[in-house]
Amino acid sequence: MVLFFFTLVVVALGVGVFAHYNPGTMDVTVRTYHFVGIPSWEVVAAAAGVPLVLFLIHAMVASVRIRLLRGIGGEYAMGRTFDGLPSLRDPEPSPKRSWTSSVDRGR
Repeated sequence: MVLFFFTLVVVALGVGVFAHYNPGTMDVTVRTYHFVGIPSWEVVAAAAGVPLVLFLIHAMVASVRIRLLRGIGGEYAMGRTFDGLPSLRDPEPSPKRSWTSSVDRGR
């Protein structure tokens, strides 16, 4: 969340600098709507807000996942024993290697 607020401050400063150097207005048409005299910085601010909202949603979901993972952390804590693992099977016998035997060499 700290990273989100840092990004928010940087974007706000960037939009402020853009508004300072670009004081004009523009007309915006979206499908059947027509907006006249919108300051240029508002369009930039809206465009910058879309990835910021997605970043905020990602940060909140990650925070919830971390809290959930910490909740089940006691189950897999350090120093656990391997008592719950299935027992090992008896080792299988080695395969017969008759090609190395001198008895089976095509007599």
